[in-house]
Amino acid sequence: MSWGSAEDEAKAAADFDKVRSWSEKEQRPIYLGEFGVYERAPAESRVKYLSFVARRAESFGWAWAYWQFDHDFAAFDGARQRWNRDILRAIIPPAR
Repeated sequence: MSWGSAEDEAKAAADFDKVRSWSEKEQRPIYLGEFGVYERAPAESRVKYLSFVARRAESFGWAWAYWQFDHDFAAFDGARQRWNRDILRAIIPPAR
């Protein structure tokens, strides 16, 4: 499944906006826990989705956690002992 069209982003943004509205109304912080994309999804779509979700959460001041460190949603390749650089850059971009 691919992800990253303007329509995809608009739908996700609308969901984020609903949560943000609730959070502001109820004066509750948001923790976006354990989001990720299965490794068999197209690489470009994975990167777009992960970057979108992490940056959107950060833009609202929300804490977040990536799922998962090492396995089928992996940010780290345990067998090779190295980071999946595309995933790492999507969730934690280099400093500007």
